Amino acid sequence: MVVDINNASFRLKRNVAQFISLPEGKHELTVRQNWLITRSVITVEDNDMEISIHRILPEQYYALGLGVMLMLYALYFLSIISILFPSAFTVLFVSSHMYTLLFKSREYFKITVCQRNKYAMPC
Repeated sequence: MVVDINNASFRLKRNVAQFISLPEGKHELTVRQNWLITRSVITVEDNDMEISIHRILPEQYYALGLGVMLMLYALYFLSIISILFPSAFTVLFVSSHMYTLLFKSREYFKITVCQRNKYAMPC
């Protein structure tokens, strides 16, 4: 994932915090990953601000969906259920993901700005 803040690029790794010093004021933030781009204008009020970037579809969505899909196909191969159930689930799972990628690609990343608190959970 690449984050551009006022035309300065930063490459972020998954689940790793990176600290960047920004002056107070408004900043243009662009998050890019492959063809998915989300733009936002953020306001930094002081040095204890935290920017959190999350995907709309969390990784648990894929793990849960693939787990259910594998279970349904295993039940089909054991002749316990009809092919209709795993097929319908696969179509619904893939179509919901494709809808998000095709029509919500500008909103794929959720950007939140909050006050950093060392005793609280990250925003």
